[in-house]
Amino acid sequence: SWRFVVDSGNGYTQIVSLRCIGNNTYVSSENGNGPMNCNRNSVGSWEKFEWAVSGNTVSLKNSGAYVSSENGNGPMRCNRSSVGAWEKFVIEHKGNQVYAFKCSNGKYMSGGSPMRCNANAVGDMQKFKVSWGLSARISQQEQVSVPTLPNTEIKFSIYPNPISSGEHVYMNWSPVEEATIITAFDSMGRKVYEKTTKENNLTIPSETFQHKGLYFISTSVDGRMLKVLVK
Repeated sequence: SWRFVVDSGNGYTQIVSLRCIGNNTYVSSENGNGPMNCNRNSVGSWEKFEWAVSGNTVSLKNSGAYVSSENGNGPMRCNRSSVGAWEKFVIEHKGNQVYAFKCSNGKYMSGGSPMRCNANAVGDMQKFKVSWGLSARISQQEQVSVPTLPNTEIKFSIYPNPISSGEHVYMNWSPVEEATIITAFDSMGRKVYEKTTKENNLTIPSETFQHKGLYFISTSVDGRMLKVLVK
């Protein structure tokens, strides 16, 4: 087992996986060797994407190439060297880290084999659970898991929650770790705060939470993702 590590890049790029709600499998780039499929039961190198946000759109990159919607003219592929209109997706947050992706043709990305941008509305096959903060590379055989700490139970508290604009968020945990990394993301997956501490408590300043909505706070201790709602 291992700990999830955020690959922050320029602060707006994260390493993510996408799991389709409709068939409970992960999206694969197929390493650019053919049409993309959503049929993997675990996360390897081909199932991990660089998620880069620009405004309300996101581009997805794997193995040095970008995902293309093909404007709905054929199966999706991950083989573009640069980002154009077909490689940008408007993201719609459906709650609880679940997103729909609207393509350049105005239709939605669908899971399945092969994947296509051809749905007129959002159902379960057009909803994808996004997991943030994966390490940049793991082997194809390794499966995403949360580490187990022998004979140790880490207890976290976070308060107040929900909060109002202008409020700080307070965290504490036990037992004390040698060093703990706390990272906060907004609902679009952008990193808005990170702090390493050797204490067992932390105050996340109010300016971290600039907009109303849901924020996610990850911990390096056990990979869990905590939620904070800004009213």
